[in-house]
Amino acid sequence: LYRYFPSKDHLIERVYDEVYVRRWDKKWEDLITNRTLTLEERLVRFYTQYARAVYDYVWVRIFVYSGLKGVDINDRYLAIIRAKVLIPIATELRHANDLPSPDTKPISDDEIELLWGLHGTFFYRAIRHFAYNMPLTDNLDQAIERDVRMFLAGAPCVQKEIVESKV
Repeated sequence: LYRYFPSKDHLIERVYDEVYVRRWDKKWEDLITNRTLTLEERLVRFYTQYARAVYDYVWVRIFVYSGLKGVDINDRYLAIIRAKVLIPIATELRHANDLPSPDTKPISDDEIELLWGLHGTFFYRAIRHFAYNMPLTDNLDQAIERDVRMFLAGAPCVQKEIVESKV
């Protein structure tokens, strides 16, 4: 290994780049904020494409294992998810439901937690399959659409409570 990588940190950096960074599609960022589509359409398209990129044995197992070992791959990747997925979705959810923009009232940690719930739904499906060897649904696209619809049926009410709270 040391013939190819001068240190363990260099090896980890290469794994991070190959397994995580190269799978990221910059088009997803534009998709999430494309207001010519409904928010439901954007989220369904994003999570369908995202699932195709990350529902992978190697991706999931490295992610889980690195988290258990304390390697910073998870921290860096989750920071990307927060900045490029969760905050934009929170912003778009506010826009869709006539709530104050983040310029007026910043996105709160409680709103981000609400979005982690949505994102976690998709990630746990991968965990069930690649860590617990449970089968994936026969119709993944339909399952993703239902997950998004379920989220959007309740999230606006909860987000409104969060945004309007004085705490």
